[in-house]
Amino acid sequence: MSTPINVAVPDVAAHLTEALLPVVANFMPERPSVDIELTLWHAMEKALLTMPEREPGAYLADVAYRALLPFHPAGAFIDLELGLHRRIRHLASAI
Repeated sequence: MSTPINVAVPDVAAHLTEALLPVVANFMPERPSVDIELTLWHAMEKALLTMPEREPGAYLADVAYRALLPFHPAGAFIDLELGLHRRIRHLASAI
């Protein structure tokens, strides 16, 4: 049986955001990072409160991707979404 982890949602959202920003930067090099960071952080915070038990990594990647669409990322959208998913999966495997 696993031990529950007592961590505040805003802290987890901040860590997720920080981890995803390098992936995002590859698709939005000329965009101010503060706008992107705040948008991503708020999206991650909301997503963590409503995260499903099945496929949470895919859910978080999709939420991040959708939050970033209004910023008009450069390159192939699928590459951005897959990059976000890979990064989240990597983070989850480190826990």
